Amino acid sequence: MIAESTPFSLARGKGKESWDKRFAPCFGFMDEYNVKAFCYFICDWEPQPMFRAQGWGDCRIQVNDLLKSHWLETTGSERSLKSSKNLYKELGYRK
Repeated sequence: MIAESTPFSLARGKGKESWDKRFAPCFGFMDEYNVKAFCYFICDWEPQPMFRAQGWGDCRIQVNDLLKSHWLETTGSERSLKSSKNLYKELGYRK
């Protein structure tokens, strides 16, 4: 599992750069090592006082058309788990 993930300084206005430097390698890593879960924080960090002016930026995928289309294409593949009644079984969960 990759938990609590968000790109630093590769944000909104850097669609192709963000995809090439952050997301493509991340999804490649998940494929190579069969990562089953990915928790990505979709957040605009700047309005939050704790993160303001630190360079985190706006990491919302949906505000950049290129990022959004690549994200939907990649997570829409059969490799990505989807919410379902059989999800726990697919993850190998046993009672």
